[in-house]
Amino acid sequence: MNRIFAELNRRGVLRTGSAYIVLSWLMLQVSGILVPAMELPPVVLTVTGWFLIFCFPFVVLASWLIDVTPDGIVLTKTLEQQAVQHSQDTEMARSVIDLGTSPTGFAAQSLLSGQKSIAVLPFTDMSAQHDQGHLADGVAEEVRNRLSATAGLHVIGRSSSKAFAGKREDPREIGKLLHVHYILAGSISRAADKLSIEARLIRVDSGFQLWAKSYDRSLKDIFDVQEEIAITIARELGVSANIRQKEDAPQRLTGNEGAYSLYMRARNLMTHRIDTGLEEAISLLEQALKIDDNFARAWAALAEAHVASTVHLNKRLSEAQAAAERCCRQAIAIDQSFAAPHAVLGRIFMQHRAYTAMQESLNTALTLDPDDTTALHHAGMAMISVGRLSEAAQLYQRLHDIDPMMPFALSGMAISRLLTGDLDAAEAYALRVAALGFGPALLTLADIAWLRQDLEKAAELQDRAMKAGLVHEFTAEQISILSRSIYFEDRKEEALHIVDEYVRDPAPETEGFAPVMLLRLGRIEEAFDIFARNKFAFDSYFLAALWSPSAADARRHPAFRDFVKRIGLVDYWRQYGWAHHFKPVSDTDFEVV
Repeated sequence: MNRIFAELNRRGVLRTGSAYIVLSWLMLQVSGILVPAMELPPVVLTVTGWFLIFCFPFVVLASWLIDVTPDGIVLTKTLEQQAVQHSQDTEMARSVIDLGTSPTGFAAQSLLSGQKSIAVLPFTDMSAQHDQGHLADGVAEEVRNRLSATAGLHVIGRSSSKAFAGKREDPREIGKLLHVHYILAGSISRAADKLSIEARLIRVDSGFQLWAKSYDRSLKDIFDVQEEIAITIARELGVSANIRQKEDAPQRLTGNEGAYSLYMRARNLMTHRIDTGLEEAISLLEQALKIDDNFARAWAALAEAHVASTVHLNKRLSEAQAAAERCCRQAIAIDQSFAAPHAVLGRIFMQHRAYTAMQESLNTALTLDPDDTTALHHAGMAMISVGRLSEAAQLYQRLHDIDPMMPFALSGMAISRLLTGDLDAAEAYALRVAALGFGPALLTLADIAWLRQDLEKAAELQDRAMKAGLVHEFTAEQISILSRSIYFEDRKEEALHIVDEYVRDPAPETEGFAPVMLLRLGRIEEAFDIFARNKFAFDSYFLAALWSPSAADARRHPAFRDFVKRIGLVDYWRQYGWAHHFKPVSDTDFEVV
């Protein structure tokens, strides 16, 4: 009997049934007043009552079968399914986090060196309708941001902490997986404008709860609560002298709860459903900025969204870049010490092939905040694009140490290992990020299969990657032909015809997969010329392909020197350091090593 009651409660049947009965009683009371007043026949009241009774079992059945979640209406999992999913999610978290977080990693070193470390887990949404997930995430994120700016405290990144959202994992086990000393967990519930937040600090080695407190406030006080929690945690950990006070902190947030709620909803969409939710996220951020145009975080997020729109919404590159740059300038004008918009500017300059400006923006971002995940990701991608593979590996290692489950961190680790020839490590990272649903990792796995001469597997992975929304220039049938032609001669002539037809009448400012195909199909000089004459959203994909072990012939091609000079890379290398495969022989020339 207890098990049945627990299952009814887990599926929300008791809560839904009780709410339906109360609502039905209220409707009958109102009907009892309105029917005589409106001189309606008494049978109306009787029919209403029987209708409500008739609907009751269907409401109960619906509450048993389905759940309403932030991602839509889904079927309720059985206890067995939930247990299996929980086990799979936990094992995935273990495998991803364990990869690369050996005792040499920064997080592990913090345990050995005595530096205090903490993971701020996503707060649980305890609201009646479970529709305040964005607000719960926002509280945890802002506390994490404040603690991250505290000297002497290592704070694990957002993606890795979020991997344990909704899991009933022992905090001690989570702490061991994340290599931290402390865990901050909590919950939030909202009723109208009333907010209830509960937070607790747990010591990992003992599982002992060091501190806990409940806050019952108005919604407009949410920012003060976040501040209070961060300062209290810093004090409990003995680093309160290092945390910046509110009056000294950059004014990147908003004081308007409506704008903040819109911002967090947009962030959730960009994090969890960027393929389908990016357009809505842009709209939400624009609404937030209409409420408060001094909201630097929203400007920076909108800049990121515009950059991503060239891939996920197939927006014109020039329009997306212009919009993103305007947003970056706005964020920087509000707060010049904000690293993220400087990093996004670096990404934009990279697409413009203004490599010196790119490096200056990225250097500024990393000087302002060496641990900013946006800055580390864009800097790592930039270093891969310009061929400085050792620097890219260091940046992505740092990003991975801070946030070992961040898809961009895992993908960057995979690519940097692939380009330096460490296929086993590259495959391990790529498999883990692919398991998280990150489509571009399939391209890395295809390259690895190619280098291992498993051509059928390489062609299949290439086809899946290109059809996963990465390429809009060709039809699905053409993609299948192109994918096979890279590895097998039987479709090469057909593939070249497809690319030649496209090159004769290209769509404006597309991803830039055509020059990549020409490079792969052996038309190296033509690939160089097309790339140099056009700007593409996927500049980094073509440039990264040049540094692959499989592209040695392209790097030794007679046209290569003129190509890299033409796009500005030689001037950049001379100023900032030469690419992995080259060494200078004079002020104006280099040789392949």
